[in-house]
Amino acid sequence: MKKILTLVLAMAALASASFVANAEVVRLPPSNISAVLIDKDNFGGCMAQVDIDISETAPSCGSSYITFDCDGDFQDPSVGNRFLEMAQVAYVTGKGMRFSIDTNLQHNGFCVATRADLK
Repeated sequence: MKKILTLVLAMAALASASFVANAEVVRLPPSNISAVLIDKDNFGGCMAQVDIDISETAPSCGSSYITFDCDGDFQDPSVGNRFLEMAQVAYVTGKGMRFSIDTNLQHNGFCVATRADLK
């Protein structure tokens, strides 16, 4: 009986732990920057449009924009501003980029970048 009670308690603990939201960082395929956006009130302050459909890899995110969170709601604003600078360099030079985004961190339905690679 003690083993059954222990098993039931362990299963209950596991079931309750599965309801906790975990950060899901998704690595997007390589892309090119097709637009850069700055907004003082929305989207975390800055974002970029990429030439891939983000929702194919991360269904909970918007279709082609990634926010960099320049306002600093989810990460240090200097990180977001560096992502923005990299996106601007990629846009001007035609270089590709690859992003990681966190599907649980969003501004206006667009996911926040947590890593950016300039190719």
